[in-house]
Amino acid sequence: MANQEHFKRLKNSSVEEWNKWRFQNPDILIELSNADISNINLRKINLSQAELFDVNFSNTNLTEANLYKAKIYDGIFNKVNLAKANLCNAELIRVDINYTDLTKAELCGVTLSESCFNRGTKLNEADFCNAHLIDVSFSHLSCFSNANFQDANLNKVEYCDVDLNKTNFQDAHLQKCSFINVKLINSTFINVDLSNAEIIESNLNLVNLKGCQAINTKFENVILTGACIEGWNIHEAIFKNITCDYIYFKQDKKIGNYIDRRPSDKTKIFNPGDFERLIEKSRETVDLIFSQGIDWDIFLQSFNQLRDDFPKDNLTISAIEKKSDGVFVVKVEVPENSDKSEIEASFWKQYQPLLDAKDAHIKSLEYDKKFLQEEIESKRKENTDLRNILETLAAQDRTIYNTYNNSNVTYNNFPNARISGGVAGRDYNGDVNNNSIHTNTNDEK
Repeated sequence: MANQEHFKRLKNSSVEEWNKWRFQNPDILIELSNADISNINLRKINLSQAELFDVNFSNTNLTEANLYKAKIYDGIFNKVNLAKANLCNAELIRVDINYTDLTKAELCGVTLSESCFNRGTKLNEADFCNAHLIDVSFSHLSCFSNANFQDANLNKVEYCDVDLNKTNFQDAHLQKCSFINVKLINSTFINVDLSNAEIIESNLNLVNLKGCQAINTKFENVILTGACIEGWNIHEAIFKNITCDYIYFKQDKKIGNYIDRRPSDKTKIFNPGDFERLIEKSRETVDLIFSQGIDWDIFLQSFNQLRDDFPKDNLTISAIEKKSDGVFVVKVEVPENSDKSEIEASFWKQYQPLLDAKDAHIKSLEYDKKFLQEEIESKRKENTDLRNILETLAAQDRTIYNTYNNSNVTYNNFPNARISGGVAGRDYNGDVNNNSIHTNTNDEK
């Protein structure tokens, strides 16, 4: 049950007064379970870390509300405005959301389980990055484009009759997900795990599938025209009734646009069956892509080790391609039933450490060379400075000598003086001979 004091304060206070009270009492746990807070304007309300079990939020304005780490179980969200609300790291369990506005809502790290986003709900530009969604469905939503699901755990999530255009799924986990009658135009699936998922009656036009793991994934009645399939893994994937006029094999790293089109002639499109034949051909090879050049010595060493690790697969190199941007693609021919992802991973496990070790060795040699060069330059500088000192001292000595040589005063005012050098007026140790410099008297003449 709700804490009656908390409930009365919420009902009878303005949002400003409530938020001030919460600021002054940060350690109080808000308990509003079973409360009816429908039809209330709670814009910018602070309900962070509150316990909100069985709460009725119908027709409530929660725009820009703070629900950070709130626990919302079995709640009713009908015609609720949660635009720009902060639901980061909140828990939403067994929640039904209908005709609710979550535009630009922050749901990073949210935990959603056994919940439904149903008709009329808006999720445009909602941020679900690092979210954990289990047994959640999105169906018949009015707006859902430009959402962000990067790094989210979306296993067994269902998307049905929704618009997910320009949605970011990069690095997300989508195992056993369902996309049925979904628009995914210009969406990003870079490095996504789509294993055992199904994509049916959906539009993947211009979608980025770079590095996507589509193992045992079902593609049926899907549009794939203009998609980028660089490095995707389609081991045991099923393709049925695919519409594809052309495809891209690579994405430009600097600009980001798709390149390496098939068919290569931009005025041409695939003939019936061409895409299927291309897919079947790609199943027979593992493409090793070297975007930063290739060290052939290490490659041969790694490839020979790879053949030893997979003796039954009879691995052979079928082609080596050098692209215009300097990228090398080595095509390794493998049996169709081979585990291509394991073979590729095994190669890089051999190649990359050897390459890193070689690079580190080269850098150490460069460091030693630089150190020696700095030492040489330092010694040269020291020698130059010493030469300047000697030249200065020599000039001083000449000045002293000339001064006293032209005078009638005997030079004997430096007892025990010691100055480096070997000029007139000094013995071989550089000691001043007090009587060695003097003027000629008339008697000596």
